[in-house]
Order: sequence, then C-alpha cells, then structure tokens
Amino acid sequence: MDGRSFGAPVVTAWGQSSQPGIESRHWFSSGPFYDPARVAFGPVVGVDDHRVAPGAGFDWHAHRGVHIVSWVLDGSLLHSGASEPVVVGPGRLFVQSTGSGVRHREWNASDDVRLRFVQITVLADGDVGTWFADAPATVAGVRISVSSSTVVLSVDQDVLDVQLEKET
Repeated sequence: MDGRSFGAPVVTAWGQSSQPGIESRHWFSSGPFYDPARVAFGPVVGVDDHRVAPGAGFDWHAHRGVHIVSWVLDGSLLHSGASEPVVVGPGRLFVQSTGSGVRHREWNASDDVRLRFVQITVLADGDVGTWFADAPATVAGVRISVSSSTVVLSVDQDVLDVQLEKET
C-alpha cells in the first residue's frame, strides 16, 4: 500500500516546452502550455519535470507569494537567490518561500552531467527563506510524497498521483 486514496486520479499526460538547454514537462498550465482544465490542484499551481543540459539553467527571474519545492532525481541543482548559493543533490526536497518577492536562479551545477528535477509550486504566504525537508513532507498544507516514478500530492482529502515520464 502506498498511502494513496482508492481512486486517486493518476496524471500521465504532460504539456511540453523547451528553451536552449532545457526540456520541460508541465502538468499544470505553464508558459506556452495552457489548458484551462489544468490550472491548479488546491493551492498547487505547478508541477514541472525539467531536464537541464550541462551548463544550462533558468537565469535570474522573480517569484512572489509561493513556496517552490525542488526535488532532484539526477545530477545537481545550483540554486542562487536571497541566501548563499546552495547545491541540491538527489533525495531531499529543497524549499524556497518567496514571501513578498525574490529573484533567484536555478542552474545545472555540472559541466558534464544532465540535471533532472521536479519542481512543485504552491501558493502560500510566508517570509522569504529556504530549507531542506525529507519526503514525505507537508509544505503550506500540501503533503508531498515522492518516488523515482511518482509525485503524490495530498490536499485535505484530495489526492493527485503524478506519474513521471521515463527517461528517453
């Protein structure tokens, strides 16, 4: 038994986007991918599966009013922002609370290994800050469980089972 409610919806379809060095899969509407039926699950407004080439990443950009949860599957994520740069490896959840606004950068920390990470965006108030958490964890009322092939999100009694695509 994996803790999911009987009959929990299983997500297997993804929108896609790309930019130089980055291929992304989106469960919720994001950037060029828009589906009015997929804009949120409670306070969750983003579940993105990113594959980032060596030396590539998301340059400086801003967020506010959200908690951003990053979970690295392969490689290492270099996160720069309001605090000292942090390298995030596989296994733990890295959480950034954006409060009233932050600018940050997420980059592949390696010059020769591809990075794959899942990012979950949750609407939430809070002070600016970052921390690590072990899964399963609750972030802004959302219970987050992860495995090598699944992200399970629980909000109150509702459960969403997001199946990650296999590597190609």
